[in-house]
Amino acid sequence: MLIALIFLSFILNLAAFYLIFLLFQRLKAVENESPQNVKREIEELMTAYLADLGEENDALVARLKEQISPTNSDAWFPHVDDIVDKFEEPLLSKAVKLQQKGYNVTDIAKELDKGEGEIELLLKFNKNVHL
Repeated sequence: MLIALIFLSFILNLAAFYLIFLLFQRLKAVENESPQNVKREIEELMTAYLADLGEENDALVARLKEQISPTNSDAWFPHVDDIVDKFEEPLLSKAVKLQQKGYNVTDIAKELDKGEGEIELLLKFNKNVHL
């Protein structure tokens, strides 16, 4: 019985070594083909990606051309008549002009709708700058 078990163990070891040898050969075959296959797969993926990107760009260009068509040109550019340039005089300039006209701090604050302290500080800073 012991001889049968040793013989069976020997057969199983030979089968295991044979399977290991087959796996090793397949692994080498895959490693040899791998750079070429990977290169081909990457090239196919990049080609597909570029094709999709080109289609999206074409669709975007078509939509933009549709929106900028002569019938919709008013939607893109505002009418020149609707644009009004406004220049608002700075608070300091207004306060100085009123002071030169003889207004006191309280009157300037009421006229400009600001606090007396704010107007007083503005005028003091302006006075210190021009000294």
